[in-house]
Amino acid sequence: MLIFACDENDQSPPFSWHSTTKLPPLALLQRMPRPAAPLVAVPTLHRNSFGLVHSRRLDRHFHVLVDWATHQVDWRATFLRFGYDAGSVFSAVCARRKGRWRREEELYAAHLLQLFETTSSRQLRRVTLAASLHSDEMRVLKKLNNSRHRLVPMADISCSELRAAFLKSTQLEALLSIRIHLTDLVLLP
Repeated sequence: MLIFACDENDQSPPFSWHSTTKLPPLALLQRMPRPAAPLVAVPTLHRNSFGLVHSRRLDRHFHVLVDWATHQVDWRATFLRFGYDAGSVFSAVCARRKGRWRREEELYAAHLLQLFETTSSRQLRRVTLAASLHSDEMRVLKKLNNSRHRLVPMADISCSELRAAFLKSTQLEALLSIRIHLTDLVLLP
């Protein structure tokens, strides 16, 4: 906050058409009392940081997001960060997705198909798409065979936004399926 002080001996108006604004000397500004600001407690946010979880059943380590203030794994943030990536705990523990397709999943699959358009092999495209969606391969085959092949202009949504929407739509299934395996997972210090 900037406070302007006028000199007591100065009789000229502060603003005129033919003069410039007269600023007080620095010494006068330093001597002026500052208004007291109310003291407000600022909450400190505990940022999640990376940690390791060891699975006894699989005998593997997985990266997770941990709140070190409480020594708790934030499973939701871990899922939204890593999803069904190859080294993710959710990829190793959760079953492949089956059943009905969600709207976000269809949009993400269409975007991935555009990225894989240069791939010549339909089987390689299907396998890659099934791995990206953590889906059963036959489910993807059925969806691709039953869908009409039409050229529809895609929305200008980035791949990361589509992936985040897909993960948010499937997070409940993943969090419920990992709940069974929580006794096998040990947080490493």
